[in-house]
Amino acid sequence: MPKRFDQWLVLIEEFKADTDVMNIVYLADNLDAMRVLAVWSYQVLDVSVPKSDPPKEKNRQWEWLWESVQYDASSLARAAGVHPSLTRSIMESLIGNRLIFPDGTISSFADDVLQGFAGKQKNKAKSKG
Repeated sequence: MPKRFDQWLVLIEEFKADTDVMNIVYLADNLDAMRVLAVWSYQVLDVSVPKSDPPKEKNRQWEWLWESVQYDASSLARAAGVHPSLTRSIMESLIGNRLIFPDGTISSFADDVLQGFAGKQKNKAKSKG
């Protein structure tokens, strides 16, 4: 496995360990963001070996990680049931808030919010049924 890809994997794990719980505020009352978040882990990603070494600065490292990742935005929008132009904006926010990772995973805090949301939806469905 190439050295840069190893660095890519290590940096992702470092970002996962450094997630800020306050970033989940973006998800509050944002049903479309929740939908995109819910399907992110099921998307097929095309990850290439980075062409350069990772930068030293943390924010640039985050950008460097994402430069190696391609995903089908149209497929993501369809799976989430969200308009494609809105999906792009949501993805920028999910990435910027570090709620999703370039390896196809989501932050543990975002996962907690998603699980809580799913539980509420399930309870609503039961009470209506």
